[in-house]
Amino acid sequence: MMTHLNESLLNEYLDGALDAAAGAAITDHLAACGECRAALADLQAVFFALSEVAEVELAVDLSARVTAALVPEPSPWLRPFLLAQIAAGVGMVTWLWPTVQGWLALAATAVRGALTAIQPIQFGLWERILGWETAVLQQIQHARPAFNLAAGQWAWLIGLALIVWLAGNRLLLRDER
Repeated sequence: MMTHLNESLLNEYLDGALDAAAGAAITDHLAACGECRAALADLQAVFFALSEVAEVELAVDLSARVTAALVPEPSPWLRPFLLAQIAAGVGMVTWLWPTVQGWLALAATAVRGALTAIQPIQFGLWERILGWETAVLQQIQHARPAFNLAAGQWAWLIGLALIVWLAGNRLLLRDER
């Protein structure tokens, strides 16, 4: 036999939100359990009483105040943390750029080898692809940012970026209830 029905199941039963099997099981349980029948009767009485209450119009529309209270505005002093995170990200990308260039060169060599094996000669497509690939590789080779910092300075920069990032995320994800 089932244990006693909780209020959530009784509400779903009253609303007709249960599937046929669950509804039949609850009906069977209600036939055998007086305590659950009493709880169901109490809920039905509450629903009936609530349906009899007239709607009252408010003198003031509170929807704007309620919405403003639900969505807190971000603090204006968090912007420097966001800017510091962006600066740290740009610094790290700049620092890693030579490694990324190596990966791009390897990928370009692999693509060039694959395209040579395919030989798409139709409509001058091969020449267009090679011209595009050469132009992209030339752009990558000329756009080499460089920062000449000592290893200790890099460690301080990365540590500072990590601290700013962690502090910024902690402040952004904090629950202010």
